[in-house]
Amino acid sequence: MTQLVYIDKGRPVTDSLTVAEVFQKRHADVIRSIVNLECSEEFNERNFALVNYIDGKGETRPKYIITEKGFSFLVMGYTGKEAAQFKEAYINEFERMKEALNKPNVPALDPNAALAVALRQTADMMDKLPQIVSKLEHIEQKVESQITLDSGQQRTLQQAINKKGMQHRTGQRPACRTIPPAPQGNQNPLERPELQGSAPA
Repeated sequence: MTQLVYIDKGRPVTDSLTVAEVFQKRHADVIRSIVNLECSEEFNERNFALVNYIDGKGETRPKYIITEKGFSFLVMGYTGKEAAQFKEAYINEFERMKEALNKPNVPALDPNAALAVALRQTADMMDKLPQIVSKLEHIEQKVESQITLDSGQQRTLQQAINKKGMQHRTGQRPACRTIPPAPQGNQNPLERPELQGSAPA
């Protein structure tokens, strides 16, 4: 017998061709039943998807992809002992597919397999190491370029450094004016000998 239920886009589904084969009906009649279902447009869009397939003659034909809810709605009117058996088989297959989807697909690893996985991950990390180093160097160059002084700033800084260096080598200090001591008593500041020559005429 054809597989009743399969996985499509992460969910268990069947199709109108399979339904026709299992319930021994013409495919055209199954499609007509789907088109004439008295359900809402929203339900129809969610549970019946019209697609094309290539038949045995190489010709393109239409068929419907049917969800579990869509299948239940479609075959509700199928009666008879065989139809009941097929419904039961479909229901069981839908349940089996859902359980398979819900189970984590992570096999248990023995110690040797776990070690192999760890070594493979380490090797992958080592392969990526040059790329990480390259990115770090690029970031470092970018930071250096952002803090580099422009030509004017470099010239001003160099002049200041040269001036400080010259003063240090010659022992020179910045010239400063000697301030004479303050006058005592009632002495007129203009009568001080050191200021006589600088008094205004």
